[in-house]
Amino acid sequence: MSDIVISNKEKLKRKKERILEDGIDSLFVVSDFDRTLTKHFSETHKVLSLVQMLREEGYLGEEYTKKARGLFEKYHPYEIDMTISFEEKNAKMEEWWRTHNQYFIDYGLNTRVVDEMVKKRKAGFRDGAIEFMTDLHENNIPLVIISASGLGFVIDDYLEKNKVFYKNTKIITNYIEFDEKGMAVGSREPVITTTNKYLAAKEHMSELKNINGKKKNIMLLGDSYEDEKMANSFFHEDILKIGFLNEKVDERLDDYKGAYDVVILNDGKMDYVIELLDELK
Repeated sequence: MSDIVISNKEKLKRKKERILEDGIDSLFVVSDFDRTLTKHFSETHKVLSLVQMLREEGYLGEEYTKKARGLFEKYHPYEIDMTISFEEKNAKMEEWWRTHNQYFIDYGLNTRVVDEMVKKRKAGFRDGAIEFMTDLHENNIPLVIISASGLGFVIDDYLEKNKVFYKNTKIITNYIEFDEKGMAVGSREPVITTTNKYLAAKEHMSELKNINGKKKNIMLLGDSYEDEKMANSFFHEDILKIGFLNEKVDERLDDYKGAYDVVILNDGKMDYVIELLDELK
């Protein structure tokens, strides 16, 4: 099986033709971050998110680890359940995120621990992602990153360290608030989860008006089934959706084909996305 799956070739062709007709100046990109712009696997191992590192590697003590695992066991089945309603899943995800944010405060999350994890984490950009982001910058194509990461504020630093935090980039994510001693004391609203990214974007529309007021076509990149909805708050005429199905391909492919125009399998490279962007110029 090819690592590139086109859900409907005629539909994709029509979308590309309309975007070409409107011109590249009509386009902006909405993308997830973890496991979309970054790799899902490092060599043979699954890359842990920072929250997963906190939960599994004992940074905040045994009691935190026990409670955080309990939350995962309770709520993760809802997160991956394709049969329950959006309303039920969204409510469960918000319960999970808000409870976990309180654990950050209760169990002493601090900037020293975050810095230590960032240095240790083996996450890397997906092959071609830096080239893709640089291409967007050079062609004045806005990039809106919407991330549900519980510690999403590290995305800013990660982009800066890799010299790709360009002026065309806007990040919408979760920010933990720290006091003068570096201790977690709260989190900013709205809380962004895997299911409500489009609602979070809606909260930022005043900041995004220079993008969404002038651009009418979207290229969307995501790795979860719910990511395909994250641009729903944006005005658009055409939206070209690309999904990264990094694992459990046989189990999930049909659902992803129903959600995305193009599905890239097995933690694949960004080559297709780069070629597609070149076609649209």
